[in-house]
Amino acid sequence: YPGFQRFPDAFAADDRHDSSAIESLARVATDSTEPWFVRASALARLAGQTSPVALRAARAQAHDSRPFVRLAALQIAEGFGTAERLELAVPMLFDSTRAVRQGAAWVLVSIAASLRSADERRAFDSAAAEFVASQRYNADQPGSHVVLGVFFMQRNQLDLADAEFRAALRLQPQMAEAERGLEAIKQARNIALLPFAGRA
Repeated sequence: YPGFQRFPDAFAADDRHDSSAIESLARVATDSTEPWFVRASALARLAGQTSPVALRAARAQAHDSRPFVRLAALQIAEGFGTAERLELAVPMLFDSTRAVRQGAAWVLVSIAASLRSADERRAFDSAAAEFVASQRYNADQPGSHVVLGVFFMQRNQLDLADAEFRAALRLQPQMAEAERGLEAIKQARNIALLPFAGRA
């Protein structure tokens, strides 16, 4: 691979938290001479960076032939706003790879009401169902229940979220993430009751 030796410097700069790392990682991520797993790793390192450079890299690789590269592009989309998430994730609801469809459902779950067409909404519902089924396949893992709890919370399905966080705690008592989830549900329910306070 002609570009294979270019990525170590970019990854090392990222490990050092060097300010030049974002540009370097983006160049690696969009370099077609790099192996797919290097490009996917570079994109994953850009996740959480809400910079135009990271967004351009995600856009450039959103249609890559390798599913892991497309998934890494979705990780970047997760850090951006509604418009960017819709742009990048909606097409992936129709992806041929199940894991990519599930990743798109995760990125879109909190903004599903913004989906524009009936086809998009159906595709989201289908991908969301696949996501839930995939997590429930690992029902013996408390982390899967926490992930589902968060997913259901973002869909405002608080009873389902509550059940998942409690299932996680049965498997791993005092699990901090599950306890925080239950507290968040309690707060959400209290907020929902505020308009009715004092009417009795």
